Amino acid sequence: RSGCTWSPGCNWDGESHFNGWCSGSLACVYTSSPQVCEASGCRWIAAKKPVNATAEREMDIAGARIASQTAKAVDDAVKRISPCQGDGGVFENPWCKYIQLQAHCMITPGCNFKGMSSFGGWCEGPSPLCASQPAAFACAALVGCEWTPAAATYAGRKASGPDVAKAAPTAPAPGVAP
Repeated sequence: RSGCTWSPGCNWDGESHFNGWCSGSLACVYTSSPQVCEASGCRWIAAKKPVNATAEREMDIAGARIASQTAKAVDDAVKRISPCQGDGGVFENPWCKYIQLQAHCMITPGCNFKGMSSFGGWCEGPSPLCASQPAAFACAALVGCEWTPAAATYAGRKASGPDVAKAAPTAPAPGVAP
């Protein structure tokens, strides 16, 4: 509601923070005063009533609540079905669940594709800095961060077991760099 009432040329049920709006051609739409409106050859339409600020705030709060709940529901649904995940903590990489390609997931710090990571693992902990660390030594340098070894370290190797995210690292095949 406030997005409308604070936009020149808009009104909400006859209410406008500009005490009216300019009507006419496209040049009239974003004009916020009667003087400029009329000087532009447009017609100023006076607001039918003053803005009800209480109702405006209540509608804005309700709208924000609905938007937040919808965003959370979508986020939760994507997290449930995505093969790419973060560490599951409060400060996990929030974008992991939206990465659907295995190669892209595995090269993103803080993410793992069904327990696999090109970095050999991922960093997690009580800070948003943890999830952005691509190497165990960098992870260890941050207080409270902990390196979780990947179930596999290169494309083609299959992870197995019920909890691949916490599985011990597997040895690479001979001649294959991790």
